[in-house]
Amino acid sequence: MLKSSPRPESGVKATALSKTLAHLAGVHEPREASAAHSPPLSPVFAEVGKTLTALQKEKLAGMRTTNPADPKGPFLYSSPINLPKIENTDFLFGKR
Repeated sequence: MLKSSPRPESGVKATALSKTLAHLAGVHEPREASAAHSPPLSPVFAEVGKTLTALQKEKLAGMRTTNPADPKGPFLYSSPINLPKIENTDFLFGKR
């Protein structure tokens, strides 16, 4: 019978564990690591959207500074980054 590892009981152990997990995930802020494991909010926003009046939807749309359908390049954790230079990758797919 396999034993599962015990969960950290103290806040100090939990903080150390979250920092370790964040480091392993390549995330600098433990909050970002925990957000990656949070349930998605899109269903909640969809439900709220169903309750808005036409005027409320218009006002909300007016708050946008950009069109979300037009992304402005690549992002890392919602922060824009420069487009990386991608070398020829044909060798990965058996082309010569």
